[in-house]
Amino acid sequence: MVDAFRIGLIVFVAVVLTAGFGVLLPMRARTRRATGQTFNLWAARHGWRFALSPHESWTARLPGHDPEGLGVTLTGELGGRQVTVADYCFTTNAWTGEIVSSTTHRYVVVAVLLERPYPPVAVVDVAALSQPGSALFSDSPITTGHREFDYRFRLTAVDANYARLLVGPQVIDLHLAGVIPRWSLAGHELLTYQTGRLDDPDTIPDLAAPLLHLATLIERRAH
Repeated sequence: MVDAFRIGLIVFVAVVLTAGFGVLLPMRARTRRATGQTFNLWAARHGWRFALSPHESWTARLPGHDPEGLGVTLTGELGGRQVTVADYCFTTNAWTGEIVSSTTHRYVVVAVLLERPYPPVAVVDVAALSQPGSALFSDSPITTGHREFDYRFRLTAVDANYARLLVGPQVIDLHLAGVIPRWSLAGHELLTYQTGRLDDPDTIPDLAAPLLHLATLIERRAH
């Protein structure tokens, strides 16, 4: 009798779990479709391109370096430049004894296409250096001679002299004032990221504004 009760209980739990997954999975799928549809409609209204989970080479410059990490991605024109804004996430696993715990890290990425290619240069705040992929292009930071900037930020590049040319006094001042975010530049692509999710497409102009300003400063310094 006891064995029969246990078997019946196991069967009952299995049926409940199966039914639960049968409800939850379609709900999750509908949620993803609704989110994608929202951004797709926004892109259509504003003349932008919508993509879901595209592959971009610049994911190698993001924390986690995950080529599969892009989600909702929108590309269009702002301030006369091509801009891409995207959701990005990657997962890390940690072992505690025999238990594995997973953590998903989420970011909003902004990429601006410049008129001509540039050697690799990156600036990241020291507080973010613990994130995988934050230090790029060189293990040794390049000093600018500005004590506070060199203390709070890490400038790395394949060409130190060119990096100092691009990161001039105005760029340094804007970094210290918190106006310009962490960024990396390689080829035509100027890139930044911040923690969070892309929940509202109407925030895209505000998200892109600091990087567009930096793009203008870089091109002025390079000419």
